[in-house]
Amino acid sequence: SRFCWLAPQCGTSTSVPLCKFHKASTLLCLERCDTALTELDELEAITPTESLIYFLKAKIHRKMGNSHLAMMHFSWAMDLDPQGSNNHIKEAIDKHYQSDDISLENS
Repeated sequence: SRFCWLAPQCGTSTSVPLCKFHKASTLLCLERCDTALTELDELEAITPTESLIYFLKAKIHRKMGNSHLAMMHFSWAMDLDPQGSNNHIKEAIDKHYQSDDISLENS
């Protein structure tokens, strides 16, 4: 499985929030957007006030072409983190997926 590298970090628990976030990020890289959204929905139930969940959901929706859902999730992420305390993390995620954004803009 492609997640075998993640298993030692997370142990057998599937409810560890950081592990679920990394799993969703990996699923996005593998272009398994629906599965990534499912993982993030489960994570949202555990930690509903974490802005990075909504930020990553917005990235996924944008990749899927769901502009209205992407904007909604970006807005929620900003509402949860108005001071931008997670900006360094968001910038890293943006940089990681920048090539995806360029290819979407050119299509």
